[in-house]
Amino acid sequence: MDTVDSRKSKEWLENLEKELAGKNPDYLIISHLEPDHSGTVLELAKKYPEITLVGNAKTFAMGESYFDLSCYKKEIVKEGDILELG
Repeated sequence: MDTVDSRKSKEWLENLEKELAGKNPDYLIISHLEPDHSGTVLELAKKYPEITLVGNAKTFAMGESYFDLSCYKKEIVKEGDILELG
């Protein structure tokens, strides 16, 4: 899933917390980095520091120009990869 524009961070995080019902998310799949979809990535990662950020190599290379994700777990995927969720 993507996040939202930073102007809607508070509302989006409140909705996410409600849906998670006390659980922590394991993954955030970053499909693209337009600010209306990725504006809350860093805030989410800070709130849930054990989350694994999933994206392709270009996602993370481009993402570093928007926010510092260096201290978060990342899984780089390429076309045809399968993310095993258990």
